[in-house]
Amino acid sequence: MIGNMSCTSLSMAPSFVVAQLCDLVDIDGPLLLKEDRAEGLTYDGGVVSGLTSALWG
Repeated sequence: MIGNMSCTSLSMAPSFVVAQLCDLVDIDGPLLLKEDRAEGLTYDGGVVSGLTSALWG
């Protein structure tokens, strides 16, 4: 399992990578923020995507 509290998509990027190996994932922290990074992760239903070089090198 991997999870994070409320933080930006930049903070979630490493968790997104590790999450590929996990059974339970809770990385929805950016959804709890008033504003996230412009190039942040995208959330559609239960699917997270958008890990780009603009976000995380």
